[in-house]
Amino acid sequence: MKKIIILQTIFILFFLACDDESNDIIEITKLTIKNESSYELLDVLWNNISFVNEQNDSIIRPGTSITMPVQAGSGFIRFKPKFNPVNIRTGELVIVEQNEQKVFLFINNTIVVNEGNSENSTLTSLANAEGIYQIGDIGPAGGIIFHDKGMFSNNWQYLEAAPLETEVSAQWGASGYDVEGTSLVVGAGKRNTELILERLNELGETGRAAQICTNLNFDGFNDWFLPSREELDLMYKNLKVKNMGGFSSSIYWSSSQYNINYSWIQIFTYGPRYENNKRTMNSVRAIRAF
Repeated sequence: MKKIIILQTIFILFFLACDDESNDIIEITKLTIKNESSYELLDVLWNNISFVNEQNDSIIRPGTSITMPVQAGSGFIRFKPKFNPVNIRTGELVIVEQNEQKVFLFINNTIVVNEGNSENSTLTSLANAEGIYQIGDIGPAGGIIFHDKGMFSNNWQYLEAAPLETEVSAQWGASGYDVEGTSLVVGAGKRNTELILERLNELGETGRAAQICTNLNFDGFNDWFLPSREELDLMYKNLKVKNMGGFSSSIYWSSSQYNINYSWIQIFTYGPRYENNKRTMNSVRAIRAF
């Protein structure tokens, strides 16, 4: 599934007693930045003040948070995602008028809004920060990004190819049997893989390409699948042609069936796509969507 950056910011707001010459103001007494992504956030700053954890370093690990006192008003969050620490991210944080009960968070062209009315308001981003990954970046699962569809929808935006060390050779399986419903298009690989698994389980086959992909657990991620024909072609054009990802000049399986005896493959020597007998041993490179 999607693995996108989500910062969850919790604000505790209260009124200070003031003298007759001043107006009541809203202060932020504590700012909690919670990391709900799958990778570490490095060098987290709020208005150039480091957020430090119990180990006295400014790293927010997945599933953890750091809370510190901050001043009321606008400010900037700055952090560096571990997958690409050169690419610094900044976001402007603004507290708006009290009676609106809203808090805005702006991160890399993504604006999200919280309209909670409780003292402990919760703000969660609804979409990935725009451009947070580029083709060739190391992905959150330790693979390499080879496709960005430009927006987060249907629970994914990016496709990530598994690292070279996970590559194996295997048969496609289910030779002589129909795997009904597989598709060629980008976005179909995961469902294709599920359909193949159902048929392979019915037939009692093991060690096939789709099974190898779904059984892969790399760097704590186990949501891999066999790419569709068009996803495989993107992997060839965006990685192999550019000498990224460590691909060999061999034949790779897709999860798209051609007929009961053949499925689609791509020759990574120069890119042609053909149907190939399901019993043939070809290279297998898993992908994931997030």
